[in-house]
Amino acid sequence: MGDFDALANQFSGRRFAELILEHASKQSPREVITALSALQSGLSPELKEPVVELVDFVNAMPQPQLRKFFSGDCGDKFLELMDVIKGFLISNYGLQVSRNEAFDIFNIIVLNYAAACQSFPQTNAAMRKAAGHGFLRRLLT
Repeated sequence: MGDFDALANQFSGRRFAELILEHASKQSPREVITALSALQSGLSPELKEPVVELVDFVNAMPQPQLRKFFSGDCGDKFLELMDVIKGFLISNYGLQVSRNEAFDIFNIIVLNYAAACQSFPQTNAAMRKAAGHGFLRRLLT
């Protein structure tokens, strides 16, 4: 993966939750799980368990912090997650990851949330709210 700033600029202008909802709505649950499995399978053996722990770490954020995170600008959150990925793996495992590996891990996080949106109505509702697609907005548009 080349320049992360250029990619962040492409993501910019929409909420991070919108990226997740796009995957959840445009891909079937089977497609999301297949893509998630392919990304996980492509990880080097020493990264597999740390990435599971990283996903758990991201999922463990308190609800108000998660809401704020997912409603933030997608480009900004992409760059933040790149820093979290690298920092978590270095500080907890002494592992440095390449840019491609970091990007794959970012996609694992996104697809993990997309799968959760497809499986759990409350997760989908929370993500829709973070994306600005709440009940009141639907009434007004």
